[in-house]
Amino acid sequence: MVSELFDHLGGKVESFYHSLGEYDLVTIAEFPDNETMAAITNAVRAAGVEKDHKVTILLTREEALMALKRAGSTGYQPPS
Repeated sequence: MVSELFDHLGGKVESFYHSLGEYDLVTIAEFPDNETMAAITNAVRAAGVEKDHKVTILLTREEALMALKRAGSTGYQPPS
């Protein structure tokens, strides 16, 4: 059922894992963009079929390097 929902909005389930700990299920999926992931998250939450979930967005190596480069050019200085 989850795979069908993800597929319907252009996502792809990479794998499912049952886990012992804070969460019972770990799903690794790919979406075309963060808005699609947010739409699925909102739909599932609105349906009330789960108690809680956590989303962790993963970056590719290239995306992480670009983020680091951009961070260095922000000019941010912590308050003194």
